[in-house]
Order: sequence, then C-alpha cells, then structure tokens
Amino acid sequence: MRPSPSTILHFTCTERVEDWQFVSGLVDTAIDRSWTSRSRSSQNQDPTMRLSEDYECGTCEKRFATRIASVQHMNSKQHWPECETCDKCFYTQASAEQHMKEVNHFKNPFCDHCNRFFHGQNAYKMHLNSKYHRGKAVPCPFCQAKFTTASGLSHHLERSACHLAKSVTKVGIYKTIHRRDTKRLITDEDIDPSTVVEIETIATEAAWNNRAFECYFCHREFKTLNRLNQHLHSGIHSHNHPGELYHCMNFNCPRTFDALGALFAHLESESCAFVKFLTVQRNVEQFFTSNRRIRGFVPEV
Repeated sequence: MRPSPSTILHFTCTERVEDWQFVSGLVDTAIDRSWTSRSRSSQNQDPTMRLSEDYECGTCEKRFATRIASVQHMNSKQHWPECETCDKCFYTQASAEQHMKEVNHFKNPFCDHCNRFFHGQNAYKMHLNSKYHRGKAVPCPFCQAKFTTASGLSHHLERSACHLAKSVTKVGIYKTIHRRDTKRLITDEDIDPSTVVEIETIATEAAWNNRAFECYFCHREFKTLNRLNQHLHSGIHSHNHPGELYHCMNFNCPRTFDALGALFAHLESESCAFVKFLTVQRNVEQFFTSNRRIRGFVPEV
C-alpha cells in the first residue's frame, strides 16, 4: 500500500501511537523543524523516532541524509512497514510489530505469553485451551487425577485407565448415560443399549499377515504384536455396535461419535458454536457422578 501525500501515517513510541501527516512539497527544513520540535517535547520517545544525522528506511534499511528523502523513498518503493491485519502504516518495522502485538493483529495468531505463532485461529484456540494456559483443573471423581479437559477425563475412564475404577468401561458409561438421557440430548432412542456389549480381544501371532500385525476390525497394521494389543485395549473396538453411540446435542449439527470423550472434544473445539469451552468443563461432573437425568449444558451468557 502506497500512502498518498495526505495519508496520516501512524508512528508508535513506547507509550502511545502518534499521527503524523506529510504533505508533498514540504522542504527539508520545514519537516526537520517539525520533527525537532516534536522530539524535544517527547524525550522518552523511541530512539528511532528522534532526530539523527541520517534516516533509515523502515523496510530495506537504506539510509538517507534527510527525513523527507527517506519518506519519499518509502512512498515510491511502498516500503512503509504495515500492520498485517489493518491498514495502518508505521515508520519502523519494530513499531509495526509493537502495534500488532498490542492488538493481536499478526496474520498468524501470536501468543504473547509463549512467544509463539500459530497457523490459524483453530490452532491458536486449542493452544489457549491447553494445559499450558488452563492447567489441570478437571479431577477424576475416583482417583482424583487431574486433567486439563473434560474429554481428557472421559478418555481416562472409557479406557478403564483409572486404577480405582477398573470396572468402569466405555460400554458401561454408555449404558448409564443412555438410561439417564431421557430427553435424548446425546444418545439415540433407536439404539437398544442391551445390544451393545463389551468385546475383549487379545491378538496373537495369527494376526501376522506376512508384512505386519493386522487389526481384525479396522485392518490397521502394526510393527509389533504389543502395539496391536495396545490398539485393541484403547477402547476403539470395545463394543460390537456398528454405528456411533452419541450425537452432538446441537440439533443443527450432524456429527456423531463413538465415545463420550470424542463428543466432549467436539464441543470443546466450539466448532458448532453450541457451548463454550469452559461450559463443558463446568458441567462434566454430572455425566459421571450423578444419578439424575442428563440436563445438558447451560450456555454461557
């Protein structure tokens, strides 16, 4: 973007953003006099803003004897450092980056706390909801192990990984929730829970297909028999029902899920804009410790 002679150019200092207007035809002495006057009244200004013997282009670092010469160069070469999101221009790249950091205007989202860029808003949002920012505030109701998310707690229980609740299984959780979900907020009335049964499978050397150890259910291949059995014990093939057990409680969303943890992960992502991430965390306890009917989530106001 090439600023016109009447464009207001935004310069940043350590405390504020100042507007400068350059008009074509100004002589060197006039612009230098204006700059000197402003510099004397702003002694705490960024050093790049003060009067000096030479002037540098904010993009290519080419130096000039006068400020108007540097301005003319940046106008002709379109070398004004710009904000990646809005239409503001700055005298230096450092000033542009300071502005973008203050208002989060980087093209790729930037986490100031972690000093990291992210490819897209979804990755940035996932990072903000990770343990690095949220910590671990969701406890297991049995062993009190802490998790960052409701989906993490659900996976812990559905895989029977809790040493104080080994009898809690993916199918057991589903049957309990199906019974309590009288309004069919997340379960399907067409599924008879008595037909959903636990499957315990242990792979043997017979799973070798002359190339790798193959899963009988999904045909994924693994280098070792131990890896195949870890896959089978993860809960991914823990029941005999061919369809998905849960659906999103947003009736405008068609997504279905094989596990409660997968449903929670979907809601936590806010991809269907039904509930906020924190709402899921605050309501997860009712799914595992209550005997009352499932009441769903109360959206954040």
